[in-house]
Amino acid sequence: MNINVTFIIQIVNFWCAYFFLKKIFIRPMVSVVIQRKRAQKRLDDGLKKKEIFLKEKIELKGKALRDFQQYVKDRYKRPTAEYQKIPSEVTYIKDRDEIEKVVTVSKKLLIDRVPYVYR
Repeated sequence: MNINVTFIIQIVNFWCAYFFLKKIFIRPMVSVVIQRKRAQKRLDDGLKKKEIFLKEKIELKGKALRDFQQYVKDRYKRPTAEYQKIPSEVTYIKDRDEIEKVVTVSKKLLIDRVPYVYR
């Protein structure tokens, strides 16, 4: 086997180029990629924490709203209306006194049913 000197020079040249490129280009590029991955992981973790925080705040807001609605419902209950019986048939003679009597009775009935209306 005949090993030529140029072959040995090519091997040495290849190894020099390999170590030079590895030292100058590959390591810095790998470190930049690793730093970017770490930065992206930190951002993702921060976003997850913010999402959890927002979910907790939304739950607290919903709970506060439900508590307030229950408080309002308990505090401001609608009064129960007690209706008076209205006669189903009213007969009257078309007399002026009878008409005035029916009008006054119906006014009184309306005022009693709706007490908060201005008189």
